[in-house]
Amino acid sequence: MIKTLSRAALFAVLLFTFLLMGCTRTKEPPHYSVSQGPLRDSSSFRDPELESEAESTQEETTEPPEEAIFEEPLTREDFFAEPLPDDVINRMMGVSYPYGIEPPVSLSDLSYLHLYHIDFNGDTALGEMVCHKDVAEDLLDIFYELYAIRYPIQSIRLIDDYEGNDELSMQANNTSCFCYRMVDGETYLSSHSYGRSVDLNPLYNPMVSLFEGKTYYSPRAGREYGDRSRDFDHKITKEDPAFQIFNDHGFYWGGSWTGPRQDYMHFEKIDQ
Repeated sequence: MIKTLSRAALFAVLLFTFLLMGCTRTKEPPHYSVSQGPLRDSSSFRDPELESEAESTQEETTEPPEEAIFEEPLTREDFFAEPLPDDVINRMMGVSYPYGIEPPVSLSDLSYLHLYHIDFNGDTALGEMVCHKDVAEDLLDIFYELYAIRYPIQSIRLIDDYEGNDELSMQANNTSCFCYRMVDGETYLSSHSYGRSVDLNPLYNPMVSLFEGKTYYSPRAGREYGDRSRDFDHKITKEDPAFQIFNDHGFYWGGSWTGPRQDYMHFEKIDQ
């Protein structure tokens, strides 16, 4: 009987001690992430009403994006030329301006033009062009006059944006001037190598060449616009304002050439 009570008492003491230790044991520290702090389910702390209010406040205080970098109407003074900036030279070197050979014009002979034009969406767009400095003022006048009558030009970008590839630039209907290159299909330099020629809306006004009984189109994608008897938008003719404006400034139009080749995009001013 005594042994039984002793065992029961011992068991009661052990049980009490165990419970006492469990109540006084130090809790485990929370787990931390170096980047996040204490780990927790953040969704349990969300208040939908507060979140909605915060989002509404954010929308109201967000500044609208600037829609334009210029104010209209633009004036002739907004169209200007400068010597080639360093960043433009870097874009051109080894692309439209060659390494390792002496081109017909030096970098100091060229000007960088800041232009504006009306794009095919009817919006005013910023353009850029490299040309010979001798024709810079003429081209500034021409493109200002085209802008003033809202003559549509799809884009005016340096051909360097098309890897110096004239075909790619023309397929994109990009208007451009300077590029050191040969005449398409020939072994002599194009007048573009001198910075004295402009190709205007070239996709719709391709060069059409007759050779050994076959007709060739440049750009090739402009084949459907090679038939000049058709009527279509952006077609340059002698009645077109672009022809008249370029002609007034002493530029010759390639669409007037006689012989096996007519270049309907091309306007050129010969060095005098």
